Amino acid sequence: MSKTTRLRQKWKVDLLTYIKPFRSYLSKPVNKLISEVVYGILSSGSLKMSEIARSLKEDVDLHHTSKRLSRMLIKHKLQKKVETEVLRQMKNELNENIDPGDLDRRYAEECEFLGKVRDGSSGGIISV
Repeated sequence: MSKTTRLRQKWKVDLLTYIKPFRSYLSKPVNKLISEVVYGILSSGSLKMSEIARSLKEDVDLHHTSKRLSRMLIKHKLQKKVETEVLRQMKNELNENIDPGDLDRRYAEECEFLGKVRDGSSGGIISV
């Protein structure tokens, strides 16, 4: 077994471990789709469907693989489900005690939710 093959196997195992929480409420074909697409993105370094399909190295024609992945992604509308799960996983890692004074946007003139706070370090009023 070559070094590249072993590295691919390790990526697949790590990837399947990462998407394990999704398995509880998604069907088996959808879980397979998620793992294939994410693995394809990581191994090809591209978001192009043809590059993702090429990196999967399946025995069928490249066009058929690309078409299958596209069709499945459109059919299952995974964005909301994946977004919810990722936010749930990240919730534990975020610290709610963030001081907005540390988020200095001194040069921002037009920014969404731009506000003014007192900076404890400098003692002045800054934009955050």
